[in-house]
Parts: sequence; structure tokens; C-alpha cells
Amino acid sequence: MAFRHIVVPTDFSEPANHALSYAVEEAILHGAKVTLLHVQPVDARTGVYYVTGAPSSGLEAGFDVVAGGRLAMAPVSDPTVVRQDYSDEALARLRDLVPEAYRDTWKVEIAIGRPADTIVRLARERKADLIVMATHGRTGLDTWSWVAWPRRWCGWLPVQY
Repeated sequence: MAFRHIVVPTDFSEPANHALSYAVEEAILHGAKVTLLHVQPVDARTGVYYVTGAPSSGLEAGFDVVAGGRLAMAPVSDPTVVRQDYSDEALARLRDLVPEAYRDTWKVEIAIGRPADTIVRLARERKADLIVMATHGRTGLDTWSWVAWPRRWCGWLPVQY
């Protein structure tokens, strides 16, 4: 069976990178397009921080010799807003994983939700033929393994570990 579209979910771990290398081989073998996917939890939020400048020492800090050594009001700078968007960071990391030769043809996507449900939902929506991903041994395996789910097998059943 020739695969036309492969979805590769990643959490950016070493096992996920190894599964990606397998997916690259499959994509080349079948001439398939690839979608790299990172699923973030529902509670992932954008962090916004406000940073103000710290007062310097000496005259700049408000020590006024003319006023008898009293502290004068130090000028307060406008706060600097620092926005940390985890989706932007993940998107940049996904783009970095795409091999140079495929930068124009592969897609990268960020999704939000429960990983298992979101991966399967997105693969169905994109009409993917195969999902290639890594496991972390949480089911008793001591090492990573790759898992492939072909679309043609009744609801995405795993076929190889």
C-alpha cells in the first residue's frame, strides 16, 4: 500500500525525533506528503510579563545633593511587555525539524487538546493514511518504539511496535 499523507505527532523528545526519521524514510519511499504535529494541552496559555527598569545608583537613583541629600522621585520608565507564546515557540521548533529539501512541501501544525484524541481527529480531517509516532514506554516498554496506524484498518489500529 502506498501512503499519500503521513501525520507525525511530536513532543520534541528524542524518541519522537527517531520516529520522525522513520517517517522521513516512509515519505521518501511512497512520495507522501507529511504533516508534523505538536499537540498542546488545553491549559497551555500565553505568558505575559511586565518588566520595568530597575533604578540605577547615585544621582540617577534620585539622590539629590541640592535638596539636602533627600531622595527625590526617580523617573519611572514605561513597563516593557514580554509575551511568551508557547504556540509560536512550538511552531518554530516544528519548522526546524523539517528537512531542508522538504520545507516547501511539508506542513507543520499546532493543535490544542488531549493528545490521543487530537492526533486521531486531525489525521482523519486531513485524510492521512498513516500516523507515525513514538511511545515513551509508559506501558511497560523500557525503550522507545514507533507506532504506525494505517487509515485503512478499522479506526486506526496499531500495526507495529
